[in-house]
Amino acid sequence: MLSSVGYDALDLPLLKKRGVQVANSPSHIVEPTAQTAALLTHMAMRVVKPAVDEVTSGDWLTSGLSVRAHLGRSLRGATIGVSSRARREH
Repeated sequence: MLSSVGYDALDLPLLKKRGVQVANSPSHIVEPTAQTAALLTHMAMRVVKPAVDEVTSGDWLTSGLSVRAHLGRSLRGATIGVSSRARREH
C-alpha cells in the first residue's frame, strides 16, 4: 500500500493494473512528513546509522565507541527548506 499527500505524479492506471493500492490523506500527515524529512537529513549529516549499527552489534564493547567518529557534519548555519502544496485545515 502506498500512502501519500496527493497523487498527481502517480500513474494511477498503471498502478491499478499492477494491483498497487493508493491512498490520499491530504492534511493528516503534512507536519509528520516535514518532521521526518528534517530528522532524516539530520541523521544523514550526523552519520547516525553507523553509530547505531556499532552499538546494536555490540562492537563498541570491544572497540570502544568513538563519539568523534560519528559526529558527521553539523547543520549549523545550514538552511533547510520544506515545501508543501497541501492545504491546511486549521
